[in-house]
Parts: sequence; C-alpha cells; structure tokens
Amino acid sequence: MVLPDLDHIRRRYFPHLALDAITMLSKPTRLAQQHVILDLFAYRLCDAAAKAALEQKAQRTAMLPGAAHLPAARDVGDPDQ
Repeated sequence: MVLPDLDHIRRRYFPHLALDAITMLSKPTRLAQQHVILDLFAYRLCDAAAKAALEQKAQRTAMLPGAAHLPAARDVGDPDQ
C-alpha cells in the first residue's frame, strides 16, 4: 500500500521526479525527522520506564470502583503494534 501512496504524492507534488529516483532515508535521517515531529507535537518516545508507568496506572485504574466497564489489558492489544 505504501508504493501507490508514494506514487500519488510524487505525481502530485514532484512530477519531475521518477519513482525509481526516490530512495529510502537513512536510519539517522529517519530518527532525526522522528524527533522533530515528536517535538512539534510535544510527544515523546515510549521507553521501558514510561511503558511500565503506564501499565501501573492502568492497573490502578482497573481497581477503581466502576472500572469493570473498561477493557482488560489483554483485550486492548500490544501498544507497540
């Protein structure tokens, strides 16, 4: 699905470029762009400590009265997927 999307963007905004002239970004470039986007939206990466804190918060919330209507963690799925 990525290739048709890429070709649409190329045809619309960069018609002078051939599709085969577009290459993957290097890992350092992708990571730098990722950090710029995270900063622009005031987001941060979810490291192991943040994930553990989120899981603890979810467990505390699940123990609150009336929390039975909330989905169980096993029903929500893996946030990394």
